[in-house]
Amino acid sequence: MSEFPEPTYLFVYGTFLKGMAHSSFLDASNRAQFISEATISAQLYDTGAFPAALLSRTNDLQGEIYQLNEPWTVLSTIDFIEGFNLEHPKRSLFKRETCRAKNGNQSWEVQVYIYNQSVESLPRIESGSYRDYLQTSRLKDIDE
Repeated sequence: MSEFPEPTYLFVYGTFLKGMAHSSFLDASNRAQFISEATISAQLYDTGAFPAALLSRTNDLQGEIYQLNEPWTVLSTIDFIEGFNLEHPKRSLFKRETCRAKNGNQSWEVQVYIYNQSVESLPRIESGSYRDYLQTSRLKDIDE
């Protein structure tokens, strides 16, 4: 079992965002509480089925911060969903890392899932917002 700081924060930027496919997992009151919208320095890519982020120095990836109750239980479940194997991180689809998230003058040390595969052939999401990207993609589909 791993030790986590108290409180432990999770930054989400894709399918765990409010209203997205996995948001109900965090919505359960015994798992996490929404804290704030925020950004991290990362680049965002479209894998087709889900977004993928790589930490960077200059780009702002938009997402949400949640404070976790029972971090080990919550993160071990998300590890499974995200394909992260703590014992074999090099073979994992995503890896869990720690970084800083910010919103204005506030900042938090957060856990975040970073893509652990090549992004060479993936389209980059320039806006840094998965939600905006999906809405724009849907509008393009309607126009075509």
